[in-house]
Amino acid sequence: MDALIMSMAQSMQMSEIADMIGEHDTRVWRVVKYYVDDARSREDFSDVSIIGIDETSSAKGHKYVTLVVDFATSKVIHVCRGKDALTLSSFKEEYQAHRGSPDKITSVCCDMSPAFIGGIWTEFPNASITFDK
Repeated sequence: MDALIMSMAQSMQMSEIADMIGEHDTRVWRVVKYYVDDARSREDFSDVSIIGIDETSSAKGHKYVTLVVDFATSKVIHVCRGKDALTLSSFKEEYQAHRGSPDKITSVCCDMSPAFIGGIWTEFPNASITFDK
């Protein structure tokens, strides 16, 4: 059952999955969380050196999340609430917890957000910044 839930979770809403399998959506969420946490615990960021950072609105009312992407694999490697310099501190902690070394980040692509720029200078001093449109 778990494999079915994880397969469907890639393209369906949790409430739809719950209806299809006759379970409450909290059970579906627990299954997804278990396997996502398990996979995340095994992540290795030791080869990550070029990243992209961007924010997006997560809900009405100016609520934002920041995403960090490994450019070599085009994989999202970190998501956190907000769009300030603290998001870079949050990423740095996660990066180090998964065998990443802040000195290895050599290039960051981001918008011209002063918060992002300040956070990059503080947390990843060896990184050069490339601004996106």
